[in-house]
Order: sequence, then structure tokens, then C-alpha cells
Amino acid sequence: MQTDSRRLLVGRLPLAPWMLAVAWGILSFGGFVGAVSTLVWLLGQLQQIVALPYPMNLGIWAFAWVLSSGGLALVAARLVFGEWLAVRPAAWLMLLIGAVVSAATLSILADWTIAKFGMNDSELTGAMSLLFAVIAGVAVAGFGVQVAPRWAAWSPLVAVVGGAAIGVAIILSNVPGLSDGLGRHSGPLAVVTVAAAAYIGAVAVTSLTRLRRG
Repeated sequence: MQTDSRRLLVGRLPLAPWMLAVAWGILSFGGFVGAVSTLVWLLGQLQQIVALPYPMNLGIWAFAWVLSSGGLALVAARLVFGEWLAVRPAAWLMLLIGAVVSAATLSILADWTIAKFGMNDSELTGAMSLLFAVIAGVAVAGFGVQVAPRWAAWSPLVAVVGGAAIGVAIILSNVPGLSDGLGRHSGPLAVVTVAAAAYIGAVAVTSLTRLRRG
């Protein structure tokens, strides 16, 4: 017998739809945060087996973080809604592109920082050091909007809108530095920053459209 999608599995207590949506959001966010430390350990083990350049290792970590967080969001939905959500190819594609953009942003920024300062330190790049994480959050939240029942889609949409606002603010904070032109080794970083802005904007528009059309 199929479990009622409006009943939380823990205790089988009937809950209002908005409470289920909030519960899913909290569990998904917990998985998003929890995956960080687990992947750091796993990739640390991998690094001991296969020595990779530091920026590349960071990129692999970011890529795995986005994809695993998307999977954990589906597991959270199964626990809260009592059934597996259907995932269309377009939703997987959105998550995959987000993983690539997040990974490229972190890897290229690290490479640029090392080339310019001789070391990779978040204090040297300021808010830009957080852009890859914002992209990751927008990717997973956008994925959630695409797979969620319409009555629960508002929960990940809040994260998409919030993440998009933060991402745009981070990117715009770097515009004044362009007045002197692109510095040496800055070409790839400029390209990936534009790609990040385009991706964040596309996810925001797609998510709003999905909620409007159902």
C-alpha cells in the first residue's frame, strides 16, 4: 500500500502541507551541509592514492558535493513525502550543469589565487571564495523545484531566490575591479564568472516558470 504523501513517515502523524515542505527543506539543507565533511574525507583518501593538482582536487570535491546533495534531497523527499519523486532528464541536466559550473568556479579561482599570490586563501579573494558554494546551493534548490510536488515547490524556490540574490551581489562586487581591465591570468576567471551569472539567472527563471505552470 502506498504511503499517503501528506503523512510524515516518522510516527505516521498527519501534517499540514506547508509543514511537510518545511521539513523537506530542513532535511535537504542538512544533507547539503553534512555532505561537505564526508566528501572532504573521501577526497582526502583519493588524494593519497592519486596525486592531483590542488585546484583540480577542489573542483572534484565541488562537483561531487552538488551531485550528492541532489541525491540526498531525493532521499529526504522519500522520508518526508513517503514516496520517491519522479525526476525528469531536464532536472538532472540542471543539477549536472550546476555541478560543472560550481567545480569550475572553485578550481579556476584557486588556480588564479595561487598564480597571483602564491597561495590559496579565502581572505585574498573575499566574497568570491563563496561563489562556488552559492552556485551549488542554487543548483540543488533548483533541482528541488523541478522534482517537487507543486504544493511543496515553494520551499526550494525560497532557496533559489535567496541564493540568486547572494550570487548576483557577489558577482557585482567584482565589477569595480574591471575598471582597470583584466589582469594577467584573469581571462578564465572572468569567463567562469560570466557562466556562473548566466547559470544562476537561468535557474531562477526556470524555477519561477515551473512554479507558475505547475
